[in-house]
Amino acid sequence: MFLGTLSATKRFTLVAIINLVLDASLTLLLIHRGIDPFTSRALALPLALMMSWRINRALIWAIHRCEPPQENIQYAPIVICLMALNMGLYTLFLIGLPVLIAVSFATVLTSFIAIWGHWRIRTNLVV
Repeated sequence: MFLGTLSATKRFTLVAIINLVLDASLTLLLIHRGIDPFTSRALALPLALMMSWRINRALIWAIHRCEPPQENIQYAPIVICLMALNMGLYTLFLIGLPVLIAVSFATVLTSFIAIWGHWRIRTNLVV
């Protein structure tokens, strides 16, 4: 299988790309339905992150055989920090940029941080 040949970091990156597409699509769909850009983002972001968690669970963490409660305890603080950072960046970018670009920049930047953190943990650079 194609995904089985990818390293965990590459699978994590693939999930981040899928998350970006889902996140931007949900945000734009909600805006198209008449919801303001800030509220649309506040609704779309947790939905996209839940989907990202599920895909990560299937493609990456299943390999580690970590128990779901322990995994969730480890994942939750990271996700909360990334959501806050993503929402803050989105709000900042929304001041002068179109919604799609603001979503993309915010999600790409927070994805790089998440991927970097994953890489640091995988290479045992973090205690």
